[in-house]
Amino acid sequence: CGPGWYPIVAELDRGIAAADPAARYCQIKEKFGGLRVYLDSAETPEVEALILAAEDRAARTCEACGQPGMLRAERSYMQTLCDRHSA
Repeated sequence: CGPGWYPIVAELDRGIAAADPAARYCQIKEKFGGLRVYLDSAETPEVEALILAAEDRAARTCEACGQPGMLRAERSYMQTLCDRHSA
C-alpha cells in the first residue's frame, strides 16, 4: 500500500499488538482500491474490529498522501485517492 495509508497501518499494528501479542501478519496490501489485512492466526473479535476499522478508514483516505479520498476507477485499476492524486 502507499504512504498515505502508513499511519493507518501503524495504528492498526499497535492496536493488534496490544489486543493479541501472538498475532502474526500474513499480508497487508491494497486490493480493489481498499486496504486488506490478513493474519496467519484466527482473529479475536477485538482484532477483527480493529482490522475492519482500519479498512474503513483507508476507504476514505488517499493512498498517496493521507488526505481525504474516495475510490477511483478512472484508470485500468481501482485506487482510493484525493482529487489531486486522481488527476
